Amino acid sequence: MKSLLTLIAVFTGGTVGLYELDRRGMLPEVYTGPPAAKAAEKPPPWYAMGDPMLVTLRDGTTVRVTVALQLPKPYPKFDGQGELAQEAVIRSLVTDTLMARRWDELASSRGRARVGRLLKRRIRAHTDVRPRRVLLPDVIAG
Repeated sequence: MKSLLTLIAVFTGGTVGLYELDRRGMLPEVYTGPPAAKAAEKPPPWYAMGDPMLVTLRDGTTVRVTVALQLPKPYPKFDGQGELAQEAVIRSLVTDTLMARRWDELASSRGRARVGRLLKRRIRAHTDVRPRRVLLPDVIAG
């Protein structure tokens, strides 16, 4: 009987001790898993720029393009209508960049990724907006 009470006391003390260490954050991640703050982090938001754009490419093909920007955590300033303050400048940069391309450059995902990287550099150079990525999710030839 004495050994059973000792066993219960040791087990209860160990459990309470582990609970207290876990509550204070003193246990390594191996025992507790990742901290809750890291699990709650969300990826940066995406901003789809207004209406799709119609652009005539260098080879005469007309395309309908949607542009999406992955914005950093401190959001760029928006005007009163929910648009980026410099969206007109960004749309102009997209138009100028795409007008210098051919359809075969935009037809593949690799080509669209290359144009997205070029647009990211141009947007960063000419505006206050600092996108992490620029995507062309919809490119439709017309």
